[in-house]
Amino acid sequence: MVCTNSIDVRTKIRIARSEAPPPANAKLKSMKFSILQWNCLYSEDIAEIGEFIATHNPDILCLQELTKNYHHKDGETGTQLAEALGYFEFCAYGPMALPDGTQALMGNGIFSRHPFTRTSNHVIQSGLVVDDKITVDERYYLEADTIIGDQKITIGTTHLPFHPESKTTPRK
Repeated sequence: MVCTNSIDVRTKIRIARSEAPPPANAKLKSMKFSILQWNCLYSEDIAEIGEFIATHNPDILCLQELTKNYHHKDGETGTQLAEALGYFEFCAYGPMALPDGTQALMGNGIFSRHPFTRTSNHVIQSGLVVDDKITVDERYYLEADTIIGDQKITIGTTHLPFHPESKTTPRK
C-alpha cells in the first residue's frame, strides 16, 4: 500500500494537538545536550553507578530501579546520587517485590543539570499490599520540564515490568 498523503507525521501530531504547524520556511533551532538513561538494577553498587555517571556527565539523566532504604538503610539512592553529582532531582518510589522475595521501595528518577520548571508523577499501576506482602508492584511515569539555552525540554521516564515469570493479563 502506498501512502499518497502529503502531510508528514509531525504535522499530523501538531494538528491532533490543535497546534498550528510552523511555516514551511521556519528554521528549527539546533541545540546540543546529552541524555543518559539507565535501568541501574536495584542490587548494583550505588558508588559504581555514581562513578559511571560522573565519567559521562550527562545534562539529563533518567534512572530506573532506584531504591529507598535498601542499599543504605537510611536513604534514597536518587537523593544520594543527586547530592554527590550536583543534579536537580525528581524521584518517586513505591512498593516492589524483588525477585529474591525481598520487599522494598523502588522507583524512577529524572535528574538534570538545569532546574526543573515543572514536574508530574503519574501512577500507572498502583501497588497492592495484602497481609504485609506486596502482591502488585507500583509503577510510575515521571515527567519534568527544564530549560536548556532558551528551549523548553520535556523529559519522561518509566519502568515497566518484564521478567520471565511475567504473564499477560487483561489488566496489563
